[in-house]
Amino acid sequence: MTPLLSLILAQAIEHVTRINEFSNWQGDVRRLWRHRHPSQLHHWRGAWRNHGAGKSTAMKAVFGMLPLREGSVLMGDRDITHLKPQDRVRNGMGFVPQNNNVFTSLTVQENLEMGAFIRRDDFSDTLTQVFDLFPVLKQKRSQAAGELSGGQRQQVAVGRALMTQPPW
Repeated sequence: MTPLLSLILAQAIEHVTRINEFSNWQGDVRRLWRHRHPSQLHHWRGAWRNHGAGKSTAMKAVFGMLPLREGSVLMGDRDITHLKPQDRVRNGMGFVPQNNNVFTSLTVQENLEMGAFIRRDDFSDTLTQVFDLFPVLKQKRSQAAGELSGGQRQQVAVGRALMTQPPW
């Protein structure tokens, strides 16, 4: 994971102010996370390096793509445990899949615009900010995302999540 992606992930985790003890199941393996206060979230960051530590499973559970068996997820003071993923996006949460994370037949710019689908305002300033953050995407804005390198695709995926204007 690049330092930039680590920073973005850390900021996103800090915005989810409380993840009450929760568990879910991946096959026969129970994943239990016990973090009740923002000061404990640094323990999550340490898990980002370990293969098989349950990072993807935990993030999918936080995002609502996997059911929790127990516990809750809060954004600020609001319990979002029972919100569908699309409703979590409307509340400022974004998810960047590790693989298959771009629409390969769409251009870079069209991929980024897909991230703004919930917005009703002019998102051109946000698009400019994403292009400032990832200058190579501005150069390749008319190119099909499927023609990009893996790292460039990852930039498109992160940029698309940022197009929602997350509150952090």
